[in-house]
Amino acid sequence: MAVSGVLAVIFAVVILAKLVAIFRLKPKKIMGFAEKMYSKPMYITIGFLAAIVILGWLLLMELSIAQIMAASLFGIMVYGLALVQYKPQLFKLFKVALRDKDKMWLPMLIWLVLAVWVLIAVF
Repeated sequence: MAVSGVLAVIFAVVILAKLVAIFRLKPKKIMGFAEKMYSKPMYITIGFLAAIVILGWLLLMELSIAQIMAASLFGIMVYGLALVQYKPQLFKLFKVALRDKDKMWLPMLIWLVLAVWVLIAVF
């Protein structure tokens, strides 16, 4: 099985486990777990960065950056479909994020690099 197939199977299992947890566990337990996970934002940031680097490296072994970004667009649309149901909370988050741009520099830099990389690769 190709690397992308293995990653897709892992992702599918994680999605199914998350859905089972959402429907089987009490919201208090889920929130308790989430609060523990995000109690140290620096550790979560390092974990996400490590995952981005490792997944990017694995995916680039068999896919182009344009293919990866196209698939990312699909995933973002599914995620957006979920978030749009929470407009008031989302707009509060947007306001905070726009006010605290200093906290957003790393994700914005990553998106900038990826966008330029795609444009160079395609054109």
